Amino acid sequence: PIHLPIRCVVFDMDEGLVATQSLLYQVTHDLVKEHSKRGHFLPHDEYAECVGMSESSFFEKIIRDYGLHDITPEKLVALREEKYLAKLEKIESGRLVKPGFKNLLKMLCEAKLKLAVYSNASKQRVEKTLEYVDLSPFFNQMISANESGMEGKPSPLMLKKILHDQHLKPENCIVV
Repeated sequence: PIHLPIRCVVFDMDEGLVATQSLLYQVTHDLVKEHSKRGHFLPHDEYAECVGMSESSFFEKIIRDYGLHDITPEKLVALREEKYLAKLEKIESGRLVKPGFKNLLKMLCEAKLKLAVYSNASKQRVEKTLEYVDLSPFFNQMISANESGMEGKPSPLMLKKILHDQHLKPENCIVV
């Protein structure tokens, strides 16, 4: 057998662990349509180009590109959060978990590996989503870009915090 020094696996939440991007797109599409003075809608291709941006940067771009007025990026983030959480509970939770991931997480835990989640989503959205799909018990740590002192991906700050908190070196960690 090959001995790897891996002691921790870090997952991205949206589309890394759970299939939530289509739900996020629908909620965001509805917000743009609702707040656009010119009746704009957000094409999926343009939304996909922005996946992975921090939420405030994403909504600054949306406000600029779609002529949304009288609303701040912070307000759009809050509205999307509210609408996402309301719609989340209307989806069968088993449909959101990537096939095979629950078994994979069980195997990783049985192998005594530490598991963490990092996301540009809010801490509340991460926690609520993982609780809803019954994955939160697998994780030693969940970290969000909106926590104090953090920055969204691609900044390495969230990963550095996980390494620090779990007392690990980079070579002991895989990011999925």
